[in-house]
Amino acid sequence: MSAESLAPLRRAPDLYDDQFARVLSGAGAAELVDAVVDGYDCVTAALVVDGADCEVARAPFVAALDPRRDRWVLDAVTQGRRTGRPVVLPHGQGHAVFHPATVSCRCVGGLLVLVRGGVDDGTVAAVGRFAGLFALIAARDLALLQPGGTVDLPVVGDLLTHHGAVDAPLRARAERAGIDLSAAWIVGVVGPTSRADLRRIRAVLGAGRGVDFVSVLDGVAVVLSRGGDAAAAAADVRAEIRRVVGADVLVCAAAVDDVEAGGLVRGYEAAAGAERVLRSSGRRRGAVDVASLPAYLPLLRALSSSELAEFVHSLLGPLREFDRATSSDLVRTLAVFFEENMNTAATARRLGLHPNTVVKRQHRIAEFLGDEWADGAAGVSLRLALSIDALAVDQPGRDVVGAAVPYGSSPAP
Repeated sequence: MSAESLAPLRRAPDLYDDQFARVLSGAGAAELVDAVVDGYDCVTAALVVDGADCEVARAPFVAALDPRRDRWVLDAVTQGRRTGRPVVLPHGQGHAVFHPATVSCRCVGGLLVLVRGGVDDGTVAAVGRFAGLFALIAARDLALLQPGGTVDLPVVGDLLTHHGAVDAPLRARAERAGIDLSAAWIVGVVGPTSRADLRRIRAVLGAGRGVDFVSVLDGVAVVLSRGGDAAAAAADVRAEIRRVVGADVLVCAAAVDDVEAGGLVRGYEAAAGAERVLRSSGRRRGAVDVASLPAYLPLLRALSSSELAEFVHSLLGPLREFDRATSSDLVRTLAVFFEENMNTAATARRLGLHPNTVVKRQHRIAEFLGDEWADGAAGVSLRLALSIDALAVDQPGRDVVGAAVPYGSSPAP
């Protein structure tokens, strides 16, 4: 790469100082990646990921950088997170540089940029400086924000983190804040979006209707609403953010009716855990009642998005690659086959296929996964992989129960 093409990144201190001031004033990750792409001609795209290897923001918005769909992105992010060192790899006509971001020795994600041509140590160092700005953003948002208005009160965060029965001092503080501990409550967790930072989300929900209290805890916006319909509450929060901000988000909500016995912290942990697992599985939007999710979901909380993706890909990847190369639909056929209790005739009726076509697809599945794919431990693993895959319902082309192929149309086996 010529010295002239490297010059923009060598001018990084000017833009860095400007962005540092903006971050201190409340700018978020979306503004950071926009500034990096707009400020340097040699940078074509930028992506910020969090500590779970999930997208936080990218620029331009149409950039094909997705750790869930682009394997090379996930590999670079995973390597950087595990080693704690920057990763440089060839990509297209240039290079990709990923620099991890840490807060108190904890990896909170990192910054990936695409650069035309080659890179040198100065380029990597410049990317590292901007990754440091994201670490500052993450450190700011990981802690409870200062109270802003009447809805974001310290007592809300204390109730959400207090294990066991609510003691007398905390009960008195809650009562002064207007929190009825004998009432039924809903705890909702709003997943991050590249279109607005947490302060913006908090302000929108605090000014809206239907939400009694809003706080920021562990890097997510948390809402408390009176009532017992978690699905409706999640849908209302999602709709309000979409109406005001113009961004679609993932909202997970849990109904709580034992607040005095520590129900709020259990509801918060359930909703936050569900949001993390769903986001790790690839889901970015929707309104979800935690009670409607599979019972095994808590078991997945300790897994990163890369580990979930690897498990699903190891089983469904060969089938999906075959589907892309042909007009077949092995993954959907497999899902419906299990849903119909492994009844071939019922599967054929559900899909609008001739039974012989379903049998041929089963033989094709056996070629990829082995003859015992439906039995014993192999069958359990496949069902689990399909279930995890179905959690990411917002991804195009990932529905397992889409429109049936009309009978008599000659779909590929």
